Amino acid sequence: MRVGVDVAWLSERQALLLHLLSEVGHPVTGQGLTTLLGVSPRTLRYDIARVNRTAGVDLVQGTSQGYRLDLAAHQSLTQAGVHLTPELGNEDRVLLYLLDHPRTDVHDIVVDCYLGESVVRSALRKLKAQLGNGPTTLSTRGSAVSLDADELELRRLLGQLVHRAMDVAGGRNSRIGRYLPDVDVPRLGVLVDAVLAEHGVSMDDLRRESLVITLAICLQRSRRRSPQPGGRDLGEDAASRIVAALTTQAARLYPERPLGLADQAHLAGLVASALDADDERPSPAGRPDAATVRCVVHDALEETVARFNLTIQRDKLLSSLEGHIGRMLRRVDTMLYFRNSLQDSLHARSPFLYDVAVFLADRIARRLDVRFTDDEIGLLAIYFGLYSTEPTTDEQAVTAVLVCPRYQTLQDWLIAGLVERYLETLRIVDIVSTPAEADALEADLVITTFEDSGNGRPTVQISAVLSHLDVQAIDAALSRVRESRSRGRMARTMARFLDPALFFTGQRFDDATEAIVFLSRAMAERGVVPPEYLDSVLLRETYSSTAFARRFAIPHAMDLIAHETKVAVLIPEAPISWEGADVTLVLMLAINGDDYDDFIDFYQPLVRLLYDPQLFSQVRKASGFAEFRDLLGEQLSAE
Repeated sequence: MRVGVDVAWLSERQALLLHLLSEVGHPVTGQGLTTLLGVSPRTLRYDIARVNRTAGVDLVQGTSQGYRLDLAAHQSLTQAGVHLTPELGNEDRVLLYLLDHPRTDVHDIVVDCYLGESVVRSALRKLKAQLGNGPTTLSTRGSAVSLDADELELRRLLGQLVHRAMDVAGGRNSRIGRYLPDVDVPRLGVLVDAVLAEHGVSMDDLRRESLVITLAICLQRSRRRSPQPGGRDLGEDAASRIVAALTTQAARLYPERPLGLADQAHLAGLVASALDADDERPSPAGRPDAATVRCVVHDALEETVARFNLTIQRDKLLSSLEGHIGRMLRRVDTMLYFRNSLQDSLHARSPFLYDVAVFLADRIARRLDVRFTDDEIGLLAIYFGLYSTEPTTDEQAVTAVLVCPRYQTLQDWLIAGLVERYLETLRIVDIVSTPAEADALEADLVITTFEDSGNGRPTVQISAVLSHLDVQAIDAALSRVRESRSRGRMARTMARFLDPALFFTGQRFDDATEAIVFLSRAMAERGVVPPEYLDSVLLRETYSSTAFARRFAIPHAMDLIAHETKVAVLIPEAPISWEGADVTLVLMLAINGDDYDDFIDFYQPLVRLLYDPQLFSQVRKASGFAEFRDLLGEQLSAE
């Protein structure tokens, strides 16, 4: 551990407690926190006491309004070099040990990791299941333990650990320091910036982070056996010159950890890709050529556009996707680390575009035999955001009847003013001269220069000159009409999509798969989905976790195969382990293609609503179906 840095280890839940309190910025009631964290009041009190005892100060304080974080004390601890950090999970501790001791036995792991034998054996079983049938295998025979993989795969495992550390609620640098104990990542970042500046090269934040972490991994593992050659042959090009400078500077910082030729080749490939200098390189052996990539991307894009009813800038989007997939294929076999820091915000703020990207990734993956990570899918979502338009929601123009004296100049003046200001939001269906004539016409709103006739219809009275006050009155009337529409539309949506027979509370599930199987079977028994729905949901989950904000999940199928559109609701008794998140609310979506446009109007506001900790807490603690439906409908109507 570095001198001057004091690390206080917390559980993941305790770190999440601090993160939530810092996120909301105001006191949160004990009931609200227990709902958000999915724990009992007693456990919450224990966690708060543990945090305060570990910090040596009352960091989490109780007030008459609820619990709050003492931001000044938290900042003082950070400035003093004290990091409140989630402790490593047992699987991570054992895997980190195996990376340095691939041939060992259970007893050594017990002694060196300070874990009980039963805990170690349980962690080994879980790791074995996680590794599956991939290029890295974990085997045990008696007390003997063996992690078998080439050095490149071991470095990838280390990269995955660092990647996960980037997503923790707090203490990121301290955790990375445990994974890369012999190198200083921030210092390497300064080194990389200096070398790039010296060569007059700028690099976006995503690629810069990949380069810094890859350099750190190569240095950390430099004393191990060298990986197989890969990446890019060194020469006199810009990428090779940059890597040569990085190698020289790194050797001054870490003379005992020289970078080998294979390390330099990997780094050169990464730099060349960042500089877009690899576009003309031949495809790696076993990978499709550029013509095949172009054809596959074209067909997959056409299918995606038709499936989601997108309006796209076809040439720009197709060209960008072709170039991106080509670069991805050139680096996928040698990439040690890549993280898209925008992925979480894209997932949260643009769930529709993210699902579009997942669908495209699936179509390409099937034909090119390549795996897309969450980070790569996030990049595809960015391209769709740049070069496509989402389908319009139900924000049609408000219809209105204009009532004014039969005076052509006045009518022309008013119509011109209304059209100039409300071209996209207001449609005048007719112009009449008396309120009685307006009563006989269908419209959302009556705009009149006469006194309000009091017939109960939404009416706004204006002057003949369309003054500033008149515009304010019309704006307010339009807002009221839209709100009324929204409430009516959401009430109809709630009635159509929610079903009391698909509302479940009080069950316990060990993981996401168990919960998905339970809800899928419930939907199948109701005749909502076909038998293949479950496999489609599980496939969607393999591409990108449908957990949001570490507290709720919205699983759904890859395709629109439901017999009817329904939302199954699960409020579990205890949090469900869901790809690193502790989920306390699950909304499973079954979508029929005929309802897709209506469903998008519901889906995106739903995600935004549940991201609000206070609103999420209110929704989750609903005591029954009717309360849940009404509360959800009320909040969504206000979106």
